[in-house]
Amino acid sequence: MSTRRLEMSVEQMKAKTTSQLAEIGKKTDVINRLKVELGDKTSTIFALEEIDGELFIASELVPGQTLRSELALGPVPLDRLIPTLIEIASGLSAAHSRNIIHRDLKPENLIRRTDGHIKILDFGLARIDDPDIAPVTRLTETGTAPGTPGYMAPEQMAGGEVDGRTD
Repeated sequence: MSTRRLEMSVEQMKAKTTSQLAEIGKKTDVINRLKVELGDKTSTIFALEEIDGELFIASELVPGQTLRSELALGPVPLDRLIPTLIEIASGLSAAHSRNIIHRDLKPENLIRRTDGHIKILDFGLARIDDPDIAPVTRLTETGTAPGTPGYMAPEQMAGGEVDGRTD
C-alpha cells in the first residue's frame, strides 16, 4: 500500500446565507474545472465545509514564496520578471476565456512555487459568468466593491462593471 501526503491550507470565508454557501460551492466547481485546463497555474480547492454556521475552504498548500515576499527582497531581475509576467498573463487569459474575473489579483495571491513557476491563488472574490451561478447573489456587502483597494482598477473601485482588463 502506498501513502500520499496531502497538504492543505484552511481559511475562513464570509458567507451569511444558504444561497451564498451554494454560490461558493458552484464557484469552486467552476474554478476546479478551470484547473484541469490550466494545469498547475491555479490552486486546487479540496473542500468547502460549514462548521457552526461558518464557512471554511480547504485548498492546496502550495510550497513556495508569495510574490509579495519576493518583492520585499528587492526588484525581480529582468531575466526572471518577463517569464513571471507571461505566466501570470497566461493564467489570467485562460480564466478570462472561461468568463472568470479574479478581482483580487495582488502579490499575496501569486506564489512562486519551489520549481520557479507561478501559481494564481484565491479566486474567492472571482466573478464568474456561468449559467449555473446566479448572477444576483453577492458575497460582498451591498455598496462595496470586492477586491483590495490598492490593486483595484478605478472602475472596480467605483463599483462599476468589470472585465478581464480590471485584473
